[in-house]
Amino acid sequence: MATLQDDKAPKFDLANVPLDIFLDIVRFLDVQHTLRLRRVCRSLAHLTQSHSVWAAMANQHVIQQLLPWPTWALPLSVVSTQTLEVLCVRAIRLLGWWDDVKVSRKSVPPSGCILRPENSVTWLSICLSRWLVVQLNGQVLEFWDLENTLETCPSPRASFDGVDGIINGGRIFHDSPENCTLVISTRSDLAYALELRLSGPGIPASSAHVRLVRSWTGYSELLDATSDLWAFARTCTKQTATILHCLSGRSVNLVGTEDDELVGLFRITLFGHIAKKLLRKQRNLPGAIQIGHQDIAVARSHSLDIYSMESVMSVLNNGVSAATTGAVRPFQSLAYPSAWTGSGLTFVPNRPPWLRSKAPREDDIYLTLTEDEIGYSVALVAHKETERGAGEPSYGFERPYYLFGPEDPWIAALSWGDSARRAVSVIGEATYVLLCGISIPSNGDPLDDQWDNMDRIVARWRIPHGEKDFTRFLAFDEPTGRSVVAMASGHIWIADPTIHPVGSVAPFNPASLIYPDPAWPLTRSSPWLRRTETRVLDEDYQEISPWTSAVDEFFTDKNRPNSFGGATWFVNEVLHIRGTAEVFQFTVPFLTEYAVTELIRLDERVLIIGRDYGMGIHEAWLLTAGSTVESVKAHLHAGGTIGQLSKIKLAVDELPTRQFALWSHRTEPNNPLHL
Repeated sequence: MATLQDDKAPKFDLANVPLDIFLDIVRFLDVQHTLRLRRVCRSLAHLTQSHSVWAAMANQHVIQQLLPWPTWALPLSVVSTQTLEVLCVRAIRLLGWWDDVKVSRKSVPPSGCILRPENSVTWLSICLSRWLVVQLNGQVLEFWDLENTLETCPSPRASFDGVDGIINGGRIFHDSPENCTLVISTRSDLAYALELRLSGPGIPASSAHVRLVRSWTGYSELLDATSDLWAFARTCTKQTATILHCLSGRSVNLVGTEDDELVGLFRITLFGHIAKKLLRKQRNLPGAIQIGHQDIAVARSHSLDIYSMESVMSVLNNGVSAATTGAVRPFQSLAYPSAWTGSGLTFVPNRPPWLRSKAPREDDIYLTLTEDEIGYSVALVAHKETERGAGEPSYGFERPYYLFGPEDPWIAALSWGDSARRAVSVIGEATYVLLCGISIPSNGDPLDDQWDNMDRIVARWRIPHGEKDFTRFLAFDEPTGRSVVAMASGHIWIADPTIHPVGSVAPFNPASLIYPDPAWPLTRSSPWLRRTETRVLDEDYQEISPWTSAVDEFFTDKNRPNSFGGATWFVNEVLHIRGTAEVFQFTVPFLTEYAVTELIRLDERVLIIGRDYGMGIHEAWLLTAGSTVESVKAHLHAGGTIGQLSKIKLAVDELPTRQFALWSHRTEPNNPLHL
């Protein structure tokens, strides 16, 4: 008779099961429990360190849950086990830390700092979720390892001293998880491709390797890049969206709906019961470009233009020499809803998790912008609908998504993550500077409505001694939550939610904030406004007038081409229109520190700049072709008004104006924070 002691039934040993069965078991575990399982014994530790386990974890708990995952870490089969584990653990930690909007957190200091010379940082970016790329003085590129503490590694891992000019655009595309190409453009109309060999997250860092692959002359403001095609906002001769085939040197212009670089569509709108013919023309100037597989999208201030990749490649392939330049027009132009004018145009390369339709759809275009009238950050989704004539697709906008807003009037920088689930912004006021983490709801909220207050801020880092400093550049890596902000003082602050904040920081007194931007070396006198007790006799009309042409009597050096905050600076940096500009007429400032309205000459065109009382908000218009400086002066002299002039509304990028206002307050504390 058998007894329990005689029972020879085999015992189950989890550590000795085949890997495929072990994978079936761990799929019922989350990331945290898998890490705990590793501590049971050596055999289980070995199993939980296999590539198959962490590929399954990444797919099940991160990618399928629509959490941010870097595109360079796809497909999972080519990513190292260490990198998969680091990215998975961070993704889960950030889910509770960043995306829990119910948690209210106090502001904390950043987690680290890199100190460079004052006013030396001229560009920065984050590469492979680990490496900080910093340009100094418009020349040297430094590569800093963000995974090593700055105490143990106080210097960059590598540097490259072969860039000529301040970088004004950069993109990274990846050949493998540890090999990528950095494409940059400079203000000197030069473009470079640099091959980078860098260790991925979690891998012991070796020396970083940087090699120049190729360079091209005549292109600037890079907006997107692939291995073959580079997209620029302008060339040395034209401010037109341009695609360069970087291997052959041939290029094609993506022209707008009209030949004029600055204007486009003509529309008729209704106001009340009166039909008014309004020149609601679109600027042809490109704000963002996205190179897709089948189409190329160009976001302009009033519309989204879509070009056929087949048409673009046909022009490039038919070129007979490297100097050949063709032109392509869009097969479809989508006007923004409600005739919006958008600034801060940014394409979202990855599928956002807050879409109303959860079904995967290929070839949709995702775009974020700040709408000038309502002041909200809005997302637009252009959905590819039916095929139309000649095999061309037809796109249509969904209802807008209201992401957050109204925008804080002192946001000095804003950076979106690649899936637009998260973003970071810098808010700079007179007495402090905050780096803020923003979370966009992904829990079924359709984002249909705009509320009075949708700041969406879930985290705040207080920049040490920010009242003596001001923001220059901001970079953000959404999958890891790392953000980096470079200040004019040379302090580069690193905010990492997974690392404890730094301790106390010794006070510092920046000595050279009077030279805030190497690209604009001339700074205004202090105070800028030369006050007058009575109205000024206008030099043109010889009579008392609310208008004056005496620019230097009020604002010295405002018309100097290299003046920070001057007329050319405003047109180039705020309106993103190239060329030398000068104020020729403005309203005499009585109750404000600034002219409420300015008339600006830009080559043969005339611009109008308006400023809102008390808020520092700007509006800009371009007078229609045919309006000259003389005709505008004659119109005003005859008693005409600005409202009677035929004009085109332009998009205004307020971020540079806020940076200028904050600089003004640091150098002249009594300045009321206005441009």
